[in-house]
Amino acid sequence: MGIDILPHEKKSEVIQILQEQGLNTKPWRSAFKDEGVDTLPGRVPSWQELNTVRERAMECFNSDHEEFSWNMEVHHRLLESIFRGLGEASVQPFDFMSCTTAGPHRNCLPCSSRQKMVDFCLFDDSDVDTQARRALAQRTVTQTVNHTDYRPLQLRPTTLSIETKRPRKDLDVAQLQMGPDGADDEATTDAVKAALSQLGFIPGVIIQGHRWLFVFSTLEPQATTLEDGTSVTVYRTILWIEQEFGSTQSILKTYQIVAGLRRLAGWATDFYMPWYQKHVLSNHDPNQSP
Repeated sequence: MGIDILPHEKKSEVIQILQEQGLNTKPWRSAFKDEGVDTLPGRVPSWQELNTVRERAMECFNSDHEEFSWNMEVHHRLLESIFRGLGEASVQPFDFMSCTTAGPHRNCLPCSSRQKMVDFCLFDDSDVDTQARRALAQRTVTQTVNHTDYRPLQLRPTTLSIETKRPRKDLDVAQLQMGPDGADDEATTDAVKAALSQLGFIPGVIIQGHRWLFVFSTLEPQATTLEDGTSVTVYRTILWIEQEFGSTQSILKTYQIVAGLRRLAGWATDFYMPWYQKHVLSNHDPNQSP
């Protein structure tokens, strides 16, 4: 961990701060990329911004704050520093939103699952395909382009769901709602599941106090023979356990969180949104020839 997490142009600034504060520079040796253009969505917050995040996280941890306090004091502050910046006009296609009352519609849940709310989400905020998004929203049970009827996300496709937990609270990874509508729904057609499998994986993030955990699910095709001898392909959802990719316990590990979230936003730009336009929106584009 901590390899190639910062653009090359940050190196002199960070090393100078480390030296001025008498901190060990060795853990940072592999943190900087080679020279090149940083094309990932979002921005790299300053040392001062992340130090504030770390200080607020230590306060929340040491004083045993509630989950809501962690969300506002730490997680929202960090997400804002990446996807909005301080007083800067955003030209990025992605933004984030606090959505603690946004849960998946009951029709989008497997029969065996209970509804689970999401605390934050990353979403596409561009004005591309607006007409197709409106047409899609008019046809879905949620009246939105997502698996939730949460009004602020009506025409904004979500690309990443984030669930938060207090430290030491048991994780319930299976309840994190990830990805497009009905990915885990038993009623979802094989054609839809085949399209979903082209994504490779559907990511999610769980935050447990200081720790930021990456989780993802995959749809795995399996050949099955029916009683009449017919061979069919069925898709099984596999949920992969969490992998910590950063922590607000130190500046270095917080920069790892920044890098991880920006790379997930890059995945959404390069893979998810093109897939979404091809397999979800294309059938609802009024400008497309039949």
